[in-house]
Amino acid sequence: MSQNTKASQQQQHRSKMMPLYSAVGAAGCVLLMLGSTVKVSAMPAPPRTLRSGGPSSINQTILNELNADIPTKINPAIAAAIPSTIPLDYSASGSSGSCIIPSPFHGCICHASAGYDATVTKATGLNSLHVVNFTQVLLNFSALPVALSATAEIGLGGASASGDAHASEDACGIKADEHGSFSADMSAVGTLEILGFAEFNITANCTNVNITQAIIKFDSLSLSNVKVDIDLGPIKVNVGDIASVILKLIPSIKPAIESAVSSAVDSELPPLFSTFLPCFPTPTTHPTQLQG
Repeated sequence: MSQNTKASQQQQHRSKMMPLYSAVGAAGCVLLMLGSTVKVSAMPAPPRTLRSGGPSSINQTILNELNADIPTKINPAIAAAIPSTIPLDYSASGSSGSCIIPSPFHGCICHASAGYDATVTKATGLNSLHVVNFTQVLLNFSALPVALSATAEIGLGGASASGDAHASEDACGIKADEHGSFSADMSAVGTLEILGFAEFNITANCTNVNITQAIIKFDSLSLSNVKVDIDLGPIKVNVGDIASVILKLIPSIKPAIESAVSSAVDSELPPLFSTFLPCFPTPTTHPTQLQG
């Protein structure tokens, strides 16, 4: 037998012993070996995805429903969740001085100095916090579950802050040191943000909204109509100076009140949404539909 013939026979024998592989579609692969067929594995089915497009229609539907529920459901729930009064303990101080009897020879015959302290001890009427209106609803379709956020304007009116006031004065050798009280009207504006997710009910062709968190933030808080009840006898108290000290308390009490009302609302409001929000109809031509 020639060498060429032997080499050809050996090559044919090796070819028969080698496994043959053939990929058959995206659903799996098949191993062919020595004439027998064995299924090795299956590729997972592609994930369900959202059709492209903006969700403006269902956003507006949810927004309309939230605004309709403000007077009858949302604001009563907020009023029930927030305590009417919360304790506070923040202080501020200030001082002033002036010449009350000037000297004709460019001096001062009688000088008056004063020191003022104020400590806010409580805020009342906080359960008057209310939602004015919801301004937007956003559904994030970039991942599942679909994230939801809604933003509302809020207001606080009819609330007040009160506490202790102290004044000490020394004028021309006459000294006075007295304690009293103060009160001031308090108002605030800010936002309520609710967070959650949306679930699509394919069978009923509607969208369930699940709220998991509520966050309140004050854009501003103000004190006005400050009233001080303090008597230093013959020495006149400059109420304006005391009021300016009381206004120094705003940077301290704003985050404290914001935290208190936000915590109260967050603990009570989210579960209540599921009791009155419907399963919102999902239009069949709307991008929120799922496709396999």
